[in-house]
Amino acid sequence: MTFLSPTMLWGLVAAAAPLLIHLFSQRNTREVEFSSLAFLKEMEHDSLRRIQWKQWLLILLRTLMIVFLVLAFSRPVRHGILPTWVGGTQENHIVCLVDNSASMAAVQGETSFLDICRKMIPDILSSVKGQSTVSIYQTTPFRRLYQGEADPGKINARLDNILPSGGEDHLWSAVDSIVQREHPREPNREMFLLSDIPVAPPADWQPDSAWRYYLTHFAPVEDNLSLVSGETKSSVRLPNSLLKLSTQVRNSGTIEKKNVPVELFLDDQRVGQVVVTLSPQTEKNYVFQAFPGESGIVKGRLELPKDDFSLDNRYTLEIPIPVQIACQAISRNAEDGFFLNLALSSIDQQGDFLVLTTDYSPVPEEVKWQENDILIFHNPDFLPDNIVKEMDSFLAEGGSILLFYGDALGQALTPRARRELGLPRTLGWREAGEGNYFSLEAHSAHPILADLRLRNLKGELPLVSRYERLQAAGEDEVILRFTNGDPYLIRHPHGKGSLFLFASPVELQSTDLPMKGLLVPLLHRILVYSAVDETNTSPIPVGATKIIHLPRELINSRWEMVTPAGNSYRLIPDFNSESLIITDTWEVGSYQILSDGAPYLSFSTHLSPGEFPDHRADPEL
Repeated sequence: MTFLSPTMLWGLVAAAAPLLIHLFSQRNTREVEFSSLAFLKEMEHDSLRRIQWKQWLLILLRTLMIVFLVLAFSRPVRHGILPTWVGGTQENHIVCLVDNSASMAAVQGETSFLDICRKMIPDILSSVKGQSTVSIYQTTPFRRLYQGEADPGKINARLDNILPSGGEDHLWSAVDSIVQREHPREPNREMFLLSDIPVAPPADWQPDSAWRYYLTHFAPVEDNLSLVSGETKSSVRLPNSLLKLSTQVRNSGTIEKKNVPVELFLDDQRVGQVVVTLSPQTEKNYVFQAFPGESGIVKGRLELPKDDFSLDNRYTLEIPIPVQIACQAISRNAEDGFFLNLALSSIDQQGDFLVLTTDYSPVPEEVKWQENDILIFHNPDFLPDNIVKEMDSFLAEGGSILLFYGDALGQALTPRARRELGLPRTLGWREAGEGNYFSLEAHSAHPILADLRLRNLKGELPLVSRYERLQAAGEDEVILRFTNGDPYLIRHPHGKGSLFLFASPVELQSTDLPMKGLLVPLLHRILVYSAVDETNTSPIPVGATKIIHLPRELINSRWEMVTPAGNSYRLIPDFNSESLIITDTWEVGSYQILSDGAPYLSFSTHLSPGEFPDHRADPEL
């Protein structure tokens, strides 16, 4: 039991007054003999005892009367299942936590869950009798919007500031934060969780016994299809090549959905459509194919018709198509690199797409690390430790390297090179002998070979007379292998980049690859595959921090961000990390980054899995 006016309990001291008065009056009484008292001495002993009991009973009644009077003024309250305002006027501390996360955008009739909750608050406060202190919080992002008296005008003005967000609510963390933050003097503490309650409290969560909690309940969303995911399946991306995009559609409502169109847009042009029919709580995957048409960052968008929850009706994604690739090829000498350089030059004779630099040195020395996206080391005699260190950094930052083994390199690799680059183990140089060859087989499902425009891939595979035996391990991907099982072409992931390892050089003494139709498209697809950099354009969950790395020459540009709703904000680069650090990502959709007013890139934010409307806690918990 608690008391609304605990200071009044000091009045209990007055309960001792009847006893003190009685004792004091007996102490000051003088005995005087009267002749008329003689008959009293003849009274029976039991009559005297009755008089004494009556006196003590009268003292007890007077004491209890004072005690009850003091308790009445101290206003005792017993915590129970009924709200505290049932008992009359008192002092209360009321907290309203409003969930403004993505799932609260669902509608019931024509009104969103968020608007319903906002309208509940005046009704709650009007039911409270007596003086109350009111605190109003929102969940996403978590912050306190109001604290003070229950003034309807001020509170309604603050309720208008609770805007819908696309982020997560983190409901129970918010509850704990409120309990830690609020230090009310009022003993009656009521917290209203105005939410669709997407998750139950954690198993180890213990409610604070000083608070009473009240939860809202919403009926399940009836009419809703959800675009759960979308991704580009094509790793090799060219303007004139088909792109494959997949999406997952789920019926998260309670009614069957029939013949609903799902549309694909690339740069605002509709390029595909499928029609879906789904029963409640079922899902299917669909694949689109379309030509991107242009290089650069293609903005993709999947769309569903309007239903009871709009935030999962659109799914945006950015598809980088390489505009230009800078490549440096280093060979032993002009003769050694002739066929390789000829094949590279055939990829783009105009030089608009592939900016190629060729150098000759048996040991790589003058490597232009900062100016190139891809580096090619063809049949080097040796890789010095300083070059290995630069290779490690180059790969870690997202660059790619093609390394062609010759007869000397396998034995000349230092322990540092093997350790820092994680190169596959070499088992020695192998030769087929005069007039003999080793044949190859392809892993045609690999993205580099998939959809390769060759009539007969098997007929275009080269014959190899000698090669370095490589032992693939771990995350290594074998793209081409010999029929005896030895790898011929390996993709070795390292950092953010890729290291492509060829078991033999491009020379007629080792292979007839220079004479095959496979060489040029194979190199082309490896370059395009390696040049796709999704570091800056990769999607993030709503509310997460996005980091965009900037080239040094653009760091001083004027940077702006345009949100999915069309609002524009100025961005200040972090000069230490040479990047843009973006924290305000509370909208669902595509954000555009501008450099000096011109489009630079874009990225998307997606709903958290816990914010889809069918993600609800069990009401019985």
